[in-house]
Amino acid sequence: MRKTRQSLYVMRPGHRLWDEFYTRLAGPEACNFRGGRRQRIAWDCSHKHDMAKMLLIELGANVAASLAYFLRHGVRCDCEIIFNLGPEGKIL
Repeated sequence: MRKTRQSLYVMRPGHRLWDEFYTRLAGPEACNFRGGRRQRIAWDCSHKHDMAKMLLIELGANVAASLAYFLRHGVRCDCEIIFNLGPEGKIL
């Protein structure tokens, strides 16, 4: 029986794919943040990590370890990743 290769990395600020993950999660395929400046900001969120899980799988991250990291930092759903973890890899 052949073993499947398991990802070894945790998606977190500072990872080389963090910017892609963060941008895609904030974009139209996930949270869909919109508005700003003179418009009220709106977004979509299921209050789960549904879209984050999908993106973590696509980017080859260790899903369980990445979600555990998010929970340790008070991030309980997709939109909280955007609100609580900075786009430049800094915890806000």
